[in-house]
Amino acid sequence: TIFFAAMRSDLTLAESFFLACPILRDGLFIVGDPLTTISLPRAGWDVFGPVDTLESLDFSTPAASLPIHQTTWPNQTTAEHETRFVALRKRDTFGRTETGINITRFAATEIDDSTIAVSPPMDPIWPDLDHENWSPVYINQTLTAQIIWDRPLGLAQIATVELWTQVDELPASLAQTLITDPQSRIVSATIPAPESSTRYQFRATSDDGIIITTPWSAPVTPTSPDAGHDPLTIYSPIAS
Repeated sequence: TIFFAAMRSDLTLAESFFLACPILRDGLFIVGDPLTTISLPRAGWDVFGPVDTLESLDFSTPAASLPIHQTTWPNQTTAEHETRFVALRKRDTFGRTETGINITRFAATEIDDSTIAVSPPMDPIWPDLDHENWSPVYINQTLTAQIIWDRPLGLAQIATVELWTQVDELPASLAQTLITDPQSRIVSATIPAPESSTRYQFRATSDDGIIITTPWSAPVTPTSPDAGHDPLTIYSPIAS
């Protein structure tokens, strides 16, 4: 019992043998490489990836096997704030992996080039990443810009949301830090009509400091028509 417990604790063959010996005397010996160690199954995670698309995941060989309590994975292929997909399969104490998979995203941190194994904010459904030049609602010289998720903000890993502006060709600047409700799917910003051509962008941040950004809106000018499309009517999964 002592011998196998020592081997499971990553001790060498020689160290485990001496710990298991009741006394040290002639006649007790073991045959083998004294520096041998073995990797017995333990609870943890098999990591597959990272990949840019889910179709590229290969489940034949895990890229890493992590202890159950490890939360970071050293990875040199992900740039700072870049997010990619990774699949996790849980192992029990006998080394058996679950049949299902847990698909998540991860993002690089600035600490030791490690990669956090938690989900950054989810992408919104409005404005979505492929919807460039989206338009805020423009009514009575007031702009209303909305960002919408398909689930409550708390489940989408959203901690804060900011509205950024870019006037003409000047650098972008923070316009508002918006109030977020973890139970809501929508964050709105109401702002005066701009005095010159202005674009708008939302930036969402998770509790871990991971940031995602929406595309920039179409330029809004003081002469823009007093009309607009309500994203709730067009893009909400409830309305559609």
